[in-house]
Amino acid sequence: MKFKSIIASIALVFSTTVVVAQQAGFSEKALGTAVQQYLILENKLVASDAGEAQKAAQQLQTALKKVKNNQTILQYAEKIASSTQLDKQRVAFSSLSNALIALVEKSEFTSGALYKAYCPMANGNQGAYWLSSKNEVLNPYFGNKMLKCGAVKATLK
Repeated sequence: MKFKSIIASIALVFSTTVVVAQQAGFSEKALGTAVQQYLILENKLVASDAGEAQKAAQQLQTALKKVKNNQTILQYAEKIASSTQLDKQRVAFSSLSNALIALVEKSEFTSGALYKAYCPMANGNQGAYWLSSKNEVLNPYFGNKMLKCGAVKATLK
C-alpha cells in the first residue's frame, strides 16, 4: 500500500509540472491564469490534500479577481479557501467547475486545449464535471479511492 502512495505522489508531482507546461491560452489573459490556478487546485484534490487545496483555492481567488464575469466562480473558490474539510471542498469544487466550464466554453482560446471530464458517482451519485489539462481521468472527487472513475466527455479549444 505504501508503494502505491509513493507512486501516486510521484505521478501527482509530474502532473502538476505538466499543467504548467501545457497551458491553454485565452484572448482574456487573466482567464488563462485563473484556469492554471484551477488546475493546480484540481491536482491538490486528486491528491486528497485539503490543506494544499485550501492554499490553491486562495491563489485561485487572487487570479479570479482579474477575470471578467467572475462573481459566481469567485464565490465557490472562497468556499474552498475557507474550508479545511475535503468533502466540503469537493462539493464546492463541483459548483466551481460548472461555473468555470460555462465561462471557458464561451471564451476564445488562443492556444492549447482543456478536457471536460465527468464522474457519474461524484456528489452522491448525482455526477460532477471538471476541467483537466490532460486527456485522461484523474478524479478530484475521489482521489486515490477511485482515481480513474469517470470519462473525458469533450475537448475544449
